[in-house]
Formats: sequence, structure tokens, C-alpha cells
Amino acid sequence: MQDDDPDDPLAGFRRPGDKRGEKPRAPEPPQPPPVGLKPYVAFEAKDKLQSLDIRRVLGPTHCPTYAYLLNIVFDHEYFTGFMLFFSFMVVEVRGKNLKEVVSAIKMRKCEYIQDFHPGEYQPPKPGEPLIESITVEWRDPMMTGRDTEAGRGEDKAPAPGKPAA
Repeated sequence: MQDDDPDDPLAGFRRPGDKRGEKPRAPEPPQPPPVGLKPYVAFEAKDKLQSLDIRRVLGPTHCPTYAYLLNIVFDHEYFTGFMLFFSFMVVEVRGKNLKEVVSAIKMRKCEYIQDFHPGEYQPPKPGEPLIESITVEWRDPMMTGRDTEAGRGEDKAPAPGKPAA
């Protein structure tokens, strides 16, 4: 029989190596994040949103309203990228683990998306969404409407008398 701890009345009946009678150790303090880097969050979801903030580290932030969102194109198997088609611009997003981001945008509950930059943010944990790049391409609403009405999109032949683009 063991009799190591005078405060434990059952210490004498425990098997060698049984740790139930031991006092718990204090947990190790968490490691502080690198100085100056903010934690990275790819997106945030909320209810009742009117617009989507598109935050880019190396570019301006855009804030289109969901009313102008026409279509979302994404790879439903791997979720490594998606495109947002607004009436006046196209937003291409590339990254990893983007399923939650796409779902939040589909439900119009995504408050913002933002790209990752190693000089600005701490790396996300494995399995969390990571947006590697956001590209914004402006579309001229005056020209887009005319081409659509004529039945000539980007993949159609040019109108008679007009050169191919």
C-alpha cells in the first residue's frame, strides 16, 4: 500500500501509477501571438445585412449591396474559389476551406470577406477558411445592358460591322 499524500484518505489503496489522487497541475499559459500581427478572420456572418464589405490588404475596400448580387459561382467539391457577379463588377476569390464563406454569402449573412497577408495577420489554424486573393473587375453597366439585349454576350460573335474584341 502507498501512503504518499497525507491529505488523501484513499492514497494507501491506489495502484502504483494511478494519478487520481495527484493534485492537478496548473495549465501552461497560452503563447502570446507575434507582436503587431492581428488574428486573421476570413469572414464574419451576421443577420439582416444590406451589403458585403470586400476588404483587401493591397487594395481599396468595396461595399456593394446584396441587392446587386446576381450570381455566385463556386466549385462545390473543393471550395478553393468562388466568383460574385454584381451588376457592375465581378469579384473573384481564391483560397482554401471556403465552404462556410460561400454558404454565408448565399444566405446573405456574410458581413465581410478579407484576404490574408502574412505581414498583416497571424496565419489561420488548419481547416479554417483562408482567402489568398480577391480580384475586383469593374463592368460598365451602360455597355453590359446593350450587349445582353442584342443577344451577344462575351462568347458570341460580334455584331455585323463591328470588329471582334
